[in-house]
Amino acid sequence: DHAMSDIVKDSIVNCREFESRDQRG
Repeated sequence: DHAMSDIVKDSIVNCREFESRDQRG
């Protein structure tokens, strides 16, 4: 369960980082 949460957290962080880069251009 903890591992799954870690993966989800990492995925969310990656998604946010990607969105930030996309907004910057």
